[in-house]
Amino acid sequence: MSILKRFVFVEDKHIHYRRVGVGPPTILLHESPKTSAAHTELMNFLSKSFTVFAFDTPGFGRSDALAKDKNKIKDFADIIVKTLSILKINRCVVFGNHTGACIALEIARRRPDLISGLVVESLPIFEEKETKKIIKKFFPPLVPKLDGSHLMSVWSKVRDQYIWFPWFEKSTSSMHHWPFPNVRVIHDYVMDFLVSGDSYRYGYSAAFKYKSLQAIKNLKVPAIFIAVHGDVLESHIDRLPKLKRNQKTLKINNLKKRNEIIKNCMNTFPIFPSPKESMNLYVKGKIIRNYYDLGNHQIHFRYLYKSRKTPALIMLHDSPGSSFELENLVKYFGSTRSVISIDLPGYGYSDNINIKNPTIYKFSRYVIKLIKHLGIQTYDIYGRGFGGLVAAEVSKYSSRRVILDRVHFYSIAEKKSLIKNYILYSKLNEDGSHLYKVWTMLKDHKVFSPWYDKNQVKVDHSIADFDPKKLHQLLVDIFSNTSTYYSLIEASISYKLEKELSNISKPVLFLIEESEKMPAKLTRENNSRFKRQICIESINVKTVNKKILSFLDSI
Repeated sequence: MSILKRFVFVEDKHIHYRRVGVGPPTILLHESPKTSAAHTELMNFLSKSFTVFAFDTPGFGRSDALAKDKNKIKDFADIIVKTLSILKINRCVVFGNHTGACIALEIARRRPDLISGLVVESLPIFEEKETKKIIKKFFPPLVPKLDGSHLMSVWSKVRDQYIWFPWFEKSTSSMHHWPFPNVRVIHDYVMDFLVSGDSYRYGYSAAFKYKSLQAIKNLKVPAIFIAVHGDVLESHIDRLPKLKRNQKTLKINNLKKRNEIIKNCMNTFPIFPSPKESMNLYVKGKIIRNYYDLGNHQIHFRYLYKSRKTPALIMLHDSPGSSFELENLVKYFGSTRSVISIDLPGYGYSDNINIKNPTIYKFSRYVIKLIKHLGIQTYDIYGRGFGGLVAAEVSKYSSRRVILDRVHFYSIAEKKSLIKNYILYSKLNEDGSHLYKVWTMLKDHKVFSPWYDKNQVKVDHSIADFDPKKLHQLLVDIFSNTSTYYSLIEASISYKLEKELSNISKPVLFLIEESEKMPAKLTRENNSRFKRQICIESINVKTVNKKILSFLDSI
């Protein structure tokens, strides 16, 4: 049974969750700054007995952050309660650890009608004198900087966090003597921070500010409070107040039995039916993110629904990249038509579908399957860079018009050189320097073509190309798919671009940089049923967008 990922749209926020299993519903809430993925092993273990819903709390993983003034545990509890209402979960068991334990406790305290049983693990119970220094120093801002220094700051903090608690207090008495992890564990923890960005501070710090003792005193539902041997908060279970008759404590000394013990705890509570799955595919005027299920794999897409009267616009990103980089264009074109921006397999939030011997044709089949799934009959298609090759292939199916944005005519040798250098940039280093290496690569992408050949200069870049937030998201996209973020380039090796484009019998708009040479064979081909516009000029975003709109709206 596969874990499926989902989004639900709650008060203008996307809340991301994972779902698996059959049986009564149970809710899992994670610690900070991790995500619902941290519960993968527990989800699989529980799935034979429960329908398990594991949420990315707002501001973590793939869930949108709350407003900055919504930074208390009660605010996180409120949004989860509203999410449960939309999912039609009327009564359930809830589990949480660390920050998730605080949120779970607050939900149970405020909504005893909703929670049939509460299981909390490693609940923070701090005294004010303990948290004063922590709140002041533990959560430094995480703001992307153009020089990439924020990356090494996070790496250093995470590394220190495995040695001391709190990480900034480097004394022998502050050491917690955990086994020091390997580079993959540190990297994954760093990525949790980088995915959340600066919003990590609000949910994380909320747990230290939460008045858990008072919440426990007001708690009425059946509850089990768990301490785990070796956990930094293991001793906090001894700070619990006197519990009610339907509440108790439990200690886990053997981590191998943790999942089984949690399941046994859940089995002591009343059970209720799980709701049928429902998905809000689109909300008019809003960019809705969702997944298309393909067996055990999923394709992620962004959908801005406008109308079915006008042909939809399908948008495909470059490699490396994701649908995120096209979001501003989705908003721009979405004012006049429905727009669907897709993460190609192995990119962004789409799964790696294990395409053996990747080809542009295979990528195009997944795009076409999604288009059919959405019930889209008439559409135009846009592709940027290597995504343009997939767009060209998809256009053979039933598209109306084709926009190819900065599609380069690389030789086979040039493509192989690109792949070789991308592979070198994806290896993890003990000191975290791989993060800075990729950051530099992303900046050089804007100046040099290819980025590793400093003798080649691209003059058509602007200040906007070096927005640290956009570069940061691109870096996150790459490290979310370290083995596949160049697979589209691998697929392009066998693709005969000139031949395929010359066979397209539909209007095509080319947007090309001045430095790019268009094969003469293509520029000569114009006839009464095929009108090809060729732009050989520096890319100007405002001009280009208007040109695309004019092309799409032409008869």
